[in-house]
Amino acid sequence: MSWIEIARDPHRPPEVLQELAEDEDKWVRQAVAKHSNTPLELLQQLARDKNEDAQQAARRNPDYRD
Repeated sequence: MSWIEIARDPHRPPEVLQELAEDEDKWVRQAVAKHSNTPLELLQQLARDKNEDAQQAARRNPDYRD
């Protein structure tokens, strides 16, 4: 199983998503930003990610707030 698949798993707890949000792979961070279990603080962090796609994914997550 790849890190992206792990990040996309709907049963992943927030603690695992927190670790994956630090991954070097922009696709993994983007998957975390789209995840329904990603906490607001982590979404806010990803909204400032160095990768624009991860930023946009975080801002599009229904749980995101400024």
